[in-house]
Amino acid sequence: MTPDLAAVRARGERFDIVLANVPWVISTGAVYTYRDAAVGGEEMSRIATRAAANALAPGGVAIVLGSWDATGDRRTATPRAWLEGLDVE
Repeated sequence: MTPDLAAVRARGERFDIVLANVPWVISTGAVYTYRDAAVGGEEMSRIATRAAANALAPGGVAIVLGSWDATGDRRTATPRAWLEGLDVE
């Protein structure tokens, strides 16, 4: 099943578990670009992470496999920043 999580949220549906495997991967090389993405950079992973969090029922769990430039402090800081302003832990 591949629901549009934004549409799910608009209908007021919530889920106990949300799984997402974002099909965009970071390419190799000196400049980080994403293959086959309709949006640039890490944006698809950010969109999927926020959509998954917004589709959760209270106490629910989301697991998102995404890609981003994880060098230095960005390893954990980037996904945490994607969740800012949302009611999630």
